[in-house]
Amino acid sequence: MQIRKSVPQDLDRIMEIYAYARQFMAQHGNPNQWGPTNWPPEALIRKDIADGSSYVCENEAGKVIGTFFFTQGPDIEPTYREITDGNWLDKSPYGVVHRIASDGSEKGTGAFCINWAYDQCGHLRMDTHGDNTVMQNLLLKLGFIHCGTIYVQEDSYPRLAYEKSEACMGERNMDTFCEALLSPKTDRIPDEYDWFAPLLGDWDCDYYDEPMAGKKRHVKGEWIFRRILEGSGIQDIFIFPSRGTKEKNPQPDGEYGTSLRIFNRNQGWYDVVYTCAGTMKRLCFRKEGEALAGKVLDEEATFWIFSDITENSFHWEYVTLNPDGSRNLICEIFGRRIWK
Repeated sequence: MQIRKSVPQDLDRIMEIYAYARQFMAQHGNPNQWGPTNWPPEALIRKDIADGSSYVCENEAGKVIGTFFFTQGPDIEPTYREITDGNWLDKSPYGVVHRIASDGSEKGTGAFCINWAYDQCGHLRMDTHGDNTVMQNLLLKLGFIHCGTIYVQEDSYPRLAYEKSEACMGERNMDTFCEALLSPKTDRIPDEYDWFAPLLGDWDCDYYDEPMAGKKRHVKGEWIFRRILEGSGIQDIFIFPSRGTKEKNPQPDGEYGTSLRIFNRNQGWYDVVYTCAGTMKRLCFRKEGEALAGKVLDEEATFWIFSDITENSFHWEYVTLNPDGSRNLICEIFGRRIWK
């Protein structure tokens, strides 16, 4: 494959590719990104070509099989100036890719285009619709980091913002580490014991407690779950307050920690270790009805409980039990899915 700048003679072929992309999105659970507005309009592509920011990808036979917008410079994308639920990683000049699409004829076209754009600048930002799981998975596979949420002019749907930068990622070492750690599903956890699978993904969370009598506290956080170690377990990253709110709402007792859940095939439960700075807890998680209950092993009558788990939400509680069976709620978290 090769990349070249688009010319006016490419316009009809580019619009054919976008028509195919809209159909593909609709068939794969993403009808709202481009479909309702028939995005992108031909006038915009004509402008991209005239400005020298429209590119096409050709296969070995010289056929145009993909297209995208690319430009680079300091603060080049106005819609990226405001980001919520997070922060950009690198403030230096960057490149941006928009309106990327292929005709589906050759595998890897999207990755080739994105890698080409990254090679031009070494610092690339992109965004995609929350329903576009195909692009989300591709960006993560290519080493991009989910940084937060941005909004675009063409519609009211939020976009997930991603970034990849040589300057701040330690790219090769991080990619090698992530490749060795992260895993797809395997047979190491039988389906009937894959209790934590509904939690896989990224969650925006609301934490509530009452650290002092009469003074209730609300903290925004994020909770991220992934399969690890050849499918033998599920690990999370627990970030409270969230990276996007910790500067405005710092918490002296905030936690940036992780839990490692390994399925114990002999016992039919999960052995769990949670740790953050100054804290380590061991738990044993069992399924109780529709809830997942973890007994804190070194604390009397103390439990962490996941309940009300749906595709897009969950409830977590930290409770202690009194001798009469009544419960004391220490704190609780309500999770809302932002990526699966």
